[in-house]
Amino acid sequence: MIVLKKSTGHLIILGMVSIVLLLTLSGCQIGLGVGFQFRMGFVYFESTGYPVYGPLLLDGHKIGTLEPLGRLRRLTTLDFRHLLELVNPRCPDGLCSWILEPPLVAGEIIYLSLPALNE
Repeated sequence: MIVLKKSTGHLIILGMVSIVLLLTLSGCQIGLGVGFQFRMGFVYFESTGYPVYGPLLLDGHKIGTLEPLGRLRRLTTLDFRHLLELVNPRCPDGLCSWILEPPLVAGEIIYLSLPALNE
């Protein structure tokens, strides 16, 4: 039987806890079962002209108000489908919608233009 001093036992436990923390914080996955990962990043939404302006919503949450020829940025998941909506009087029923298909790229600029309207 090996007998360790109390301080040596504490150092061993502290070392093991430190290794587990370092591995966990560095992004390594530890454990059994099914893992789930997703990517996050900033995506930019840019107006392509004067008629493209108004409140901009991503998945029902207001990002901000897009100015003509302006740009908004949003931190979002890059691996999922998103619904983008623009409240604008020039859109049919006052609302233009786009579906953003994955995968998106961090730093990607999504140019917004109004659909061709029969006026």
